Amino acid sequence: MQDDDANPELHEDPDAPSDAGAEDAAPEPETTDRAAGELETVRSLLLGPEWERVVDARRRFDDPTSHAAEVAKALPAAVAIRAAQDEALGAALAPTIEDSLRTSVRKHPQAIVDAIFPVMGPAIRRSVADTFLRAIQGLNEALEQSLTLKGLGWRIESWRTGRPFAEVVLLHTLAFRVEQVFLIHRETGLLLQHLQADSVAGQDPDMVSGMLTAIQDFVKDSFKAGGNESLNSMRVGTMTVWIEHSPHAILATAIRGTPPQSLRAVMQESLERVSLQMADSLEDFQGDASVFAACRPELEPVLVEQRRDGKARSKRRTLLAWLLIGIVLGLLAWWAVASYVLRRDFAAFVRAVEQQPGILVTRTDKIDGVYQVYGLRDPFAQDPTALKEYELLGPARVHVRMEQHQSSEPAFVLYKSRNILKPPQGVTIDFDSGVLKAKGSTSNKWLAFARARALLIPGVTQFNDDAVVNTTLPALTDLKAKIEARKPRFIVNTTDLSPGQDGMFRDLVKDIRSLVKLAEEESVSLRVELMGHTDSTGAEAKNMRLSMQRAQQVAAVLVSAGVNNDYLTPLGVGATDPVVAAEGTDKDREANRRVNIRVVLPR
Repeated sequence: MQDDDANPELHEDPDAPSDAGAEDAAPEPETTDRAAGELETVRSLLLGPEWERVVDARRRFDDPTSHAAEVAKALPAAVAIRAAQDEALGAALAPTIEDSLRTSVRKHPQAIVDAIFPVMGPAIRRSVADTFLRAIQGLNEALEQSLTLKGLGWRIESWRTGRPFAEVVLLHTLAFRVEQVFLIHRETGLLLQHLQADSVAGQDPDMVSGMLTAIQDFVKDSFKAGGNESLNSMRVGTMTVWIEHSPHAILATAIRGTPPQSLRAVMQESLERVSLQMADSLEDFQGDASVFAACRPELEPVLVEQRRDGKARSKRRTLLAWLLIGIVLGLLAWWAVASYVLRRDFAAFVRAVEQQPGILVTRTDKIDGVYQVYGLRDPFAQDPTALKEYELLGPARVHVRMEQHQSSEPAFVLYKSRNILKPPQGVTIDFDSGVLKAKGSTSNKWLAFARARALLIPGVTQFNDDAVVNTTLPALTDLKAKIEARKPRFIVNTTDLSPGQDGMFRDLVKDIRSLVKLAEEESVSLRVELMGHTDSTGAEAKNMRLSMQRAQQVAAVLVSAGVNNDYLTPLGVGATDPVVAAEGTDKDREANRRVNIRVVLPR
């Protein structure tokens, strides 16, 4: 490399003019243009086609349309090569394809239906056909026992044609004829093809096609049918018109008689084959129906005719048919009678429950064939499952679901009072306005029980037993009088009993024990008071002490003889309550030296 000083062209000339005078020294324009042209000529000679290719490549790279076209050329081969290597490409494209398909189905469902109609129809038809074939095979086994001449002839036909025997039987027992077949363009309503049975005089097919289209539009507009709903059949006199639809075509048949449902399948299959075969022609139809002559073979299977055999059935098959009908009718009658009896018995059970006091039926229901009874039941009310009406039904047919409650109905309060108090024979009770009244005659034991329990019964605010005669009181009163009539005597100034009172004490003990026993049995509370007395001689304090000791002495004698000490109450009153107030003699004073016995009974 040379030094800058060695190149005189790189150094400024000190004598060269300055910038201020550069304008005067600038080259001429013609000289500049000529130099640029020469440079372009040299470039084209040196680079030539390579430069053009570089420029073209740069243009295609910068232009999105040209770049997309280049990628589109290589994309199919690239996709095929990548798909052959592994499944990564499919996994990457799957979410995008699924989202696109989902969006398309949501926004344009009819387009998807139109696209898959020729494919889905045959698939569904085949599945349905397989199902019916199995049913026909089952019917074939049921008819194996038919040995009539006609049956043998049909079996030969079944063997010859390869059809199931049951299918041959159905074909021979149905009578109908398809007289005309119309293939109509759905969008324009123009007739595409028309087939007609022999010896059938029909109207102008183009006019019939237009009328069918007009009728369908009229029905759809009049009854506000949806976008995919169309007229499928109609009947005029003895003539039936069946109509099948595809996205671009309509197949209509004029049928005389009663056609089988299998004819629908034949029509659908024919229409599906036509839709698949003539898909492009149907979509691009401009009024020229001649191109649809090629689909006539697909429509000819629809133009069928079946006649019923006029001969009577054999007696054996007739009897068998009537027998089967009789069995079915018998089963239906048995079911109807059983259902009626069950409903009747259930209604009787509900009425019986409602009549029970303390039970309120709120509702009834039937769940999974089992009757349900819901309600409220007082604890003292009759158990519904114990009723005889329930025994006719049983727990397998009726479930009783009762919640507990306290009934305040007057009739049930009386019923409950009788159940709780259980009045004995000779006593009746009535209930009115919260008052429970008893009348009759009974022992004190029941009266005590009734008085304690009556007010605990819900609804009872008062118990009245004024009209009840207490049969225990006479016996108690009689014993009370005998006991109180006996007065033990004492020796002066002592607690010693006077001699000769042993018999009196035996009777006294016997009567007191009888009184206690009767009181305990009849729930009567009692108290036997032993009140000791003295004569008027002696000091008052001493007399009070002596009287108490005499009462205690009598109590000790009674207890030793078997009387319960809990019923005895000794008391000392001294000389305050003398039998003889003026003690003039020793006999008077002896009368005052005593113990009085008082039996205290409840009022």
